[in-house]
Amino acid sequence: MDKKEIRVAVYIRTALENNEEVKNQEDSLLNIYTNEPYVIYDIYIDNGYSAVDRNRPAFQRMLNDIRENKIDVIATYSIDRLLRRVGDFIDLFDVMDKYNCKAEFLKEYFSTSSMSGHWVKLYLSVIGYCEKRLIGNE
Repeated sequence: MDKKEIRVAVYIRTALENNEEVKNQEDSLLNIYTNEPYVIYDIYIDNGYSAVDRNRPAFQRMLNDIRENKIDVIATYSIDRLLRRVGDFIDLFDVMDKYNCKAEFLKEYFSTSSMSGHWVKLYLSVIGYCEKRLIGNE
């Protein structure tokens, strides 16, 4: 029986332009995700961008590819490479859930497809809900 290929978006981000850090992240991720059943769909690199800013070119291109069902998994070195704000995570997870896309974080060693990853998503959702309520009351 053939295993289904898992299309992976490798996402790399650095806050300051740092080609050595980009290479380190890329090497770490490719070491895992170049083996079956994974297939690298694309490598998205935002070198010199803050995680607070969602309008990063590679990040936006990756979001478009998720919406076009081209990606099954986002693989990134660490959760803070992807985003920093809880509300942004909630928005991203909503898009990912809609298109059946998962995220895997190498440093924290968890996946949103696992039970612990599901709990992290729920936890972030609760925090985001509370933040919105607090902001609305101010």
